[in-house]
Amino acid sequence: MEADLGVAWYPSDKGEAPGVFKSVSPAWNNQNLLSLSRVIHSHCILAHVCAALPGLPVAQLNCHPIAWEQFTFMHNGSIRESQTVKRQLWRELSDSSYAWMQGTTDSETIFALFVDIYSAHKGESSTEKMATAVLTTIESIESLLKSAGHTAGCDLNLAVSDGRSAVVSRYSTKGATPNS
Repeated sequence: MEADLGVAWYPSDKGEAPGVFKSVSPAWNNQNLLSLSRVIHSHCILAHVCAALPGLPVAQLNCHPIAWEQFTFMHNGSIRESQTVKRQLWRELSDSSYAWMQGTTDSETIFALFVDIYSAHKGESSTEKMATAVLTTIESIESLLKSAGHTAGCDLNLAVSDGRSAVVSRYSTKGATPNS
């Protein structure tokens, strides 16, 4: 079993960019994680352990949390039929968000869509603005799946933080109980 990991932490509550550590080695056998965990102090830490889906490349670029400016993002779940849907999602992205992506996961594409939606809303950074962007991201993906005729569905358990607050969703299509 592949079990990549990642940890993001914020050095202060001033909305600074997070520190991020990612590895493709399992958490239970990662000496760097053990060393970092003894010295990192933060009011906001996000951690993610993932069992990679069969057929997807295991690479550090695909590990979570994913960071962009002041945000960190994690996703537990999948967009089924993601290889065909991902291309359609890419068309929805701004040039800058598309160019920013480095990994190959549906998670990074979802985060890029969130960033575009969040950035389109003018005003101060706020928890409400993040929540609205998460909800709109989920609605956009659901709408795209329906319009493309995809029936396999998705699980969108998302977590996003700006270092001051976090917004988390637990969502699955068709009324299914989402994974935790």
